[in-house]
Amino acid sequence: MELKKVIIENFRNIVHAEYDLTSRSIFAGPNRKGKTNTILAIYWALTDLLLDGSSDYQSFKPGYIEETEVSVELVCDTFTLKKVYKGWRPRQQGSGDPGDLQHTTDYWIDGTKYKTQGEAKRALLKLLGTDQQLETSKFDLTRALIDPYYIGQGCDYKTLRSFVVEIIGDVSNEDVFAADPVLLMIRDLMARYQYDPGLAQKFVKQQVAAVKKDIEASEQQVKGLESVQDVDPILFKKAQDSIVQIDKQIEGLQVQLSGKDNPQVNEAKLKLSDLTLKLAESRTKDMEAVQEHNRQIEAEISRLQKVQQDAEQQAQDLIRRKISAENAILGNDQKIVSIEQQIEDLEARRQDRLQEYHARSAEEYMLPESQKEVCPNCGHVLNLEALESYRSAWEANKQRDLDYIVRQGKQLNNDIENLRFKIEELRKGKASSEENLPLIKQEIRSFETEAQQAQDSVGQLRKQLTDIVDSERTTALKESVKEAQDNYDNLIKAQQASVEEVQGEIKRLKAETLQHHGVLDYHVAYMVTQKKAEAMRNQIKTKEDTLIDFEQQSILVDRFLEIKLGLFQRRISGVFGDRVQFTLIKYNLKKGSWDEVCYPSVLDKNTPFEDGSGSEKILTGIYLAECVKRHLGLGDLPYIFDECDKLDTASLAAIPTQAQIITTKVDDVNYNKVTLISA
Repeated sequence: MELKKVIIENFRNIVHAEYDLTSRSIFAGPNRKGKTNTILAIYWALTDLLLDGSSDYQSFKPGYIEETEVSVELVCDTFTLKKVYKGWRPRQQGSGDPGDLQHTTDYWIDGTKYKTQGEAKRALLKLLGTDQQLETSKFDLTRALIDPYYIGQGCDYKTLRSFVVEIIGDVSNEDVFAADPVLLMIRDLMARYQYDPGLAQKFVKQQVAAVKKDIEASEQQVKGLESVQDVDPILFKKAQDSIVQIDKQIEGLQVQLSGKDNPQVNEAKLKLSDLTLKLAESRTKDMEAVQEHNRQIEAEISRLQKVQQDAEQQAQDLIRRKISAENAILGNDQKIVSIEQQIEDLEARRQDRLQEYHARSAEEYMLPESQKEVCPNCGHVLNLEALESYRSAWEANKQRDLDYIVRQGKQLNNDIENLRFKIEELRKGKASSEENLPLIKQEIRSFETEAQQAQDSVGQLRKQLTDIVDSERTTALKESVKEAQDNYDNLIKAQQASVEEVQGEIKRLKAETLQHHGVLDYHVAYMVTQKKAEAMRNQIKTKEDTLIDFEQQSILVDRFLEIKLGLFQRRISGVFGDRVQFTLIKYNLKKGSWDEVCYPSVLDKNTPFEDGSGSEKILTGIYLAECVKRHLGLGDLPYIFDECDKLDTASLAAIPTQAQIITTKVDDVNYNKVTLISA
């Protein structure tokens, strides 16, 4: 389609203008003389909108005069279109005052006026060839073919994205899996999050962070266990040798005291040895129990701190709700006072109407005697019929006034009732807020109490963290060892009560062996600790394997997105070629996730459309529109845009399209008014 002629009446600062258009029509002239308004008129006739997508109809009219009639007529090579926009204020019955502003837009196509705008628009779209039914209902195909800026920045990204996917075809998830079978490893993960890479990646990264945190905690525990030092090997060997030597000495002394092996002494000695070993094992368990006890307390402290944090957050949310409810109560009170004042004013006006009604109703028709024409001969009133007519007219006027006053009174009554209804609604809203407010306050106190209890519990738990202490079993074993030792000593004394020097030596040797047994006990405790550290290192290895699995899933999710975007780009290239790239997914650094977007680049660059220069945007927009026309099999429509001086002469002449171009150019050197020139 090509425009041959345009006739404009009363459009903004254009009183009347007619132009015969060519295939490259440029409206040149100084600023503020009507260049842009000329192409706005053409654009509005075809789209019902201004170039920026708005529909400020009142701005069409010169000086914003409400009742001015605006018309634009387009003569095309295949049809004619005339649109007339007009507004008026109908007079109100009774008072005759102007009512609310009304407006209509009438359409004539090929000289035929259409009954409704909807019918006219459907006929116009059919003539333009843009009546195709698109699933993307919000996408304006007409604007896309005549406005170089529409596809790049004239519609929101969701609408553009849906349109692009519709014309190029969607990429299924199975297409992505088929492109790289390795991705089948994350099929269940992607299905769980409806194949949304952003949500899946967020979950995987949360798992990675959690496993890393768990590994760090375990490594700290291992570090603590590994910090336990073993006894010096030389000291350990010396203690072993010393114990063996001392035991032999004691045994020799005991034999010396008894003169023979004493079964009772031997039994006491075995019992003492067994209890000493058990005491060493019990001390080791005490150390492990204290470590486990402290770990459980620290875990419970972390849980209670989370409970405290959640309760404090809930309390803050409820406090905001409480403030909102209190503000609603105060606001409703203020509104009720205001409406009651309005009711009082309306009541006063209603009383005025009532008094006015009674005053008018009480009026009686008075005919001055001077108006009578009496026959001087017979005294008959000659103009009696005219006088009766005057009286009837006066009474009719009176009745009309009374009816008008009654209508005003009814209207005032209706207004008063409506305001009272509003007051009742406001009072109900206030009552509802007042009813909910105590519950909110109670919940706030409950959450604050919960948070305080959690905080108190944390304080109590911190007091329960303890160093290694002897358990009841260890204490009992110490007593048992002491009793066994005393029993053994007593038996020896019983055998040789008179040989005090030998007994003294045995006692000294036993005291000495306790020191060496302490070294052995410390080594046993060290070996138990290292065994536990080794078990935890094995757990860390398992967790590291899990971490590797999650990190691999993260890589595969990115790969899934990369392949899907690649498939989309190949489909996009099939429609739009390789000169323009569409960005469909963008990484959000702040959120750490992928967001859906949709915007093209300018021709032959990676620069986003909205960041391109004026000439780049115009050339790219026309290129995109030509691709859409070619793909959908649509005919040419005129390209309409402002400020073609953004393009140099060569670029304007070399625009790759056979479609008509209608644009503007600022030129206050060669022209002092709007002038139509050809490129």
